[in-house]
Amino acid sequence: IEISRKQAETTPCQEHHNKYQHAKAIFQRAKLQARRRSWKEKTESLNFERDTRKLWKLVKQLSDEGTGRNPKIALNKDGNILTGKQAADHFADSFAKDSNIEISTTKQREIREKKQ
Repeated sequence: IEISRKQAETTPCQEHHNKYQHAKAIFQRAKLQARRRSWKEKTESLNFERDTRKLWKLVKQLSDEGTGRNPKIALNKDGNILTGKQAADHFADSFAKDSNIEISTTKQREIREKKQ
């Protein structure tokens, strides 16, 4: 992409512009595929029965809280694209249905002590 950009800048013509646009499109497509693959791998590898911290960290990333950047993660719900807070809420709601197990405070303390 860099070579075609330099060519288009130094010798402007329609052919060089088209080559640059084509290279840019290939790069954007590859970047998008890599992000989707990364997202799929991340969500498939999560086990929320063991570590709910990962879930809440992911929810914060989805809602753009405390990340210092905008990850632009989108979820599909009934044909609608959700981003930001809406995506985070949908993600949290879908896991809340499965993970509403009550754990006694004694058991929670034991688990925390074992983690340390």
